[in-house]
Parts: sequence; C-alpha cells; structure tokens
Amino acid sequence: RNIFDSVREGILTCGGTGLIDSANGAACRLLGYPTLVGRPIGDLIADPDNPARPLKVEEWDADGRIDTVESTGRHADGRPLP
Repeated sequence: RNIFDSVREGILTCGGTGLIDSANGAACRLLGYPTLVGRPIGDLIADPDNPARPLKVEEWDADGRIDTVESTGRHADGRPLP
C-alpha cells in the first residue's frame, strides 16, 4: 500500500460494478478530483464521439469491459486528457 500511495503515476482499480475501488493521490491530482473511490470509471473516460461527454457504463462491451483501446481521459472540469 505504501508504494501505491507514494508513486508519481496515477493508479486506480475498478471492479466489475464499474465503480472505482481504489485510487492513489497522484490519480486524484491528475484527474482533478479530491477522491475517486466510488466514482463511476466512465466519468474518467471521454466518449470517443464527444470528448466533453463521459463514457456511460451501459455503452461498454456486453461483458462489462472496455476493450484495450487508446482512449482519452477526462479531467474533473471536462477537458480531455491525452
């Protein structure tokens, strides 16, 4: 846990519910949120067709996953993060 909290890279985990289970401080700072735990992961991923809009969980694959693709992150203020 100490390494998780001390690295400069943003790290978060998400379970099958689509909600963030854990996030380190770097992830919170990078994305502009005071906390990320409990937030839908889709809030952090920009819709490829409209980067100002978050990706909705119901738009994920039928198995509840987002395939490995290059995507754009979404800051708390709505701006895209490459």
